[in-house]
Amino acid sequence: MKLTFYNTLTRRKEEFHSIDENRVRMYSCGPTVYSYAHIGNFRTYIFMDTLRRVLKYNGYELKHVMNITDVGHLESDADEGEDKMEKAARKEKKDPYEIANFYTEIFLKDMGKLNIDKPEIITKATENISQMIEYVKEIIKNGYAYETSKGIYFDISKLDKYPVLSNRKLDDQIAGARVDVDTEKKNPYDFALWIKAPENHIMKWESPWGLSYPGWHIECSAMGQKYLGEQFDIHTGGIDLIPTHHENEIAQSKGACGKIPAKYWIHGEYLLINGGKMSKSLNNVYLLKDIAKKGYDPLTYRLFTFSSSYRTKLNFTWEAIDASQKALDKLRTGYQKHLEGDFDVQEEEIAKYEDAFHKAINDDLNMPLAMSVVWDVIKNPNKSKKFAKLLDKFDTVLALSLNKKSNNKADKIPDEVIRLAEERKMGTEEAGRYARYEFFDEVMKKTGSKKISIAHNKNDKVETIIMNMLRGSGIAGLKGIEPIKNNKYIRPLIECERYEIENYCKEKNIEARIDRTNFENVYTRNKIRNIIIPYIKNEFNPNIIQTMDRLSELVKEEDEYLEKLVEQKYQEMLLEEKTKEIVMDLKKFNKEEKVIKSRILLYTIARLLGSTKGIEKIHIEDVIKMCSNNIGNKYLTPNKNIKILLKNHKIYFISQK
Repeated sequence: MKLTFYNTLTRRKEEFHSIDENRVRMYSCGPTVYSYAHIGNFRTYIFMDTLRRVLKYNGYELKHVMNITDVGHLESDADEGEDKMEKAARKEKKDPYEIANFYTEIFLKDMGKLNIDKPEIITKATENISQMIEYVKEIIKNGYAYETSKGIYFDISKLDKYPVLSNRKLDDQIAGARVDVDTEKKNPYDFALWIKAPENHIMKWESPWGLSYPGWHIECSAMGQKYLGEQFDIHTGGIDLIPTHHENEIAQSKGACGKIPAKYWIHGEYLLINGGKMSKSLNNVYLLKDIAKKGYDPLTYRLFTFSSSYRTKLNFTWEAIDASQKALDKLRTGYQKHLEGDFDVQEEEIAKYEDAFHKAINDDLNMPLAMSVVWDVIKNPNKSKKFAKLLDKFDTVLALSLNKKSNNKADKIPDEVIRLAEERKMGTEEAGRYARYEFFDEVMKKTGSKKISIAHNKNDKVETIIMNMLRGSGIAGLKGIEPIKNNKYIRPLIECERYEIENYCKEKNIEARIDRTNFENVYTRNKIRNIIIPYIKNEFNPNIIQTMDRLSELVKEEDEYLEKLVEQKYQEMLLEEKTKEIVMDLKKFNKEEKVIKSRILLYTIARLLGSTKGIEKIHIEDVIKMCSNNIGNKYLTPNKNIKILLKNHKIYFISQK
């Protein structure tokens, strides 16, 4: 059965033939360990692992090398800016080696959670400095490099063709798209092999060119040759590495030994977040632990990546992850049913499924098609241990732990909330809010406290504003959430954005509690949080949170002015105020503008009843209309708690409570 991959080098799908029979030598670009690897990074490593497993499924032995970049990766991904390790060390006020060890450990643990097999060889850049120096010396010896005051640079003019992998025009190369070009370079596109270290640079080594450190690209070239030879079978990585890193690896290898290092170059596509790019500025960079914190099995994410070809952009949403979790639970439940079954399935049927699965994975890792075969087996009505055994074999590629019993911990709405919703004839979201504040009141009563802090933040405030806008709640709704409610609930985090709180928790190693239901788009607020705001950020305004917060503050200032004015007007037209009754001068009321009339009515009702709950715009408009017409004695009952009566040129507000 033919095994085919899309080769970035030739830009076509090719049948795979290893250099050594039944043995594959493969190199994968690993992480730069200055920070946490995010789920976009792990999409690439899941694809890498799937490739490993498919090769093994086809009977190949593997010698697989993955590097850990702990020095030399500059900010520009080319040869400009500071070393990412040194920058992280200064930021965290730690030694760069300490930084590297910390994030390497976490990366390897996350790999384990995703069932990503460790390559046979995992090697750090800092462990291979001598090999890199010798590699650079060889490139210089062959006439492909030159020295400047800043370092050793590769001379691309010596190559017969550059670039060869990306198929891009030279002017489009990232490394050359700079405003300030180093005047010592022979060509603006020449890239650094070795960098002379500034005096304050921590990570530096003795070399023929003084105290210095390696360029990012030289690391993989030197380590690939050290462990796999001058030419090996497969080189993998993310698509973002094609234009600079992998292009320059090829150039270096040609300069050192005259060969392109790998026969097959295989690249994984980007992961999108809600249809847009993943970016820290957009607060949409998710880590594997973020998925776990919401109650999902980490393997849910692995299954999610199988919904699309590794060569196709994949859009991450929490709805998709939730669907994947349910799918994983069904797969495991289905596996258990087969495991408990005793139907005697014919070998021909087993072979049919196995052949279909094998064809799918061998067709350039067609995992969506492979999963369709898996589902066919799961749904087969004839439950059989033979099917369970077949699924075990499939799982050597899938690595979904299908034999693990389903443990669906989907959050349920508490029974007391459901009862409250039924009793008060309200939605469960509103009932949950009532139940929450009743609980707060109980806590304050038991502890003798006068205040209770609530963790509402600026994002919650903006979500509330948008929700109020959609409901047409008027100017008061645009204020959002107030920092103090009823003089007993305080919100000390209301001016902090959610990402700031999360980052603080990370820095202080505080385990944050996150309600998984916040990501279930059943309620209006969740739809605003998970769909509308991310869409606005991506398509219109990445600073929508700050923008809406400024709007809220402006509205608040104007509303406070109007409130003071209304209080003044109320006192001017007030004739009598009792516990159950307020009497106002009708003539003075009718002289005011409609906007003041509306506010005075709401203000008066609130003073009498304690709130304006149940009073809608149409009720206020009816009262204003009644007052302006003032023909004889009339009354309205906007709700069962209040009666508004006109009599003798007076307005009577009468409590019915």
